[in-house]
Amino acid sequence: MGFKKLSSPKKENDFVDSARGETSDTKNAKRSKKLVINFTEEEYKILNQEANLMGLGLNSYVRFRVFKKD
Repeated sequence: MGFKKLSSPKKENDFVDSARGETSDTKNAKRSKKLVINFTEEEYKILNQEANLMGLGLNSYVRFRVFKKD
């Protein structure tokens, strides 16, 4: 005799999401637009160092800096 499975992965995910305060369905935000920016060697080095300090990749860090609200 085995144990009856009481929960499904979907219900578990719903529970975890609600515990995090998630109330809406997750959006599939695909980034399809590109922006090319040129930096000097020094600017690039500074951005890279700051990204590493925050534990982010360079793209994620630049996106964070562009959209952060002070």
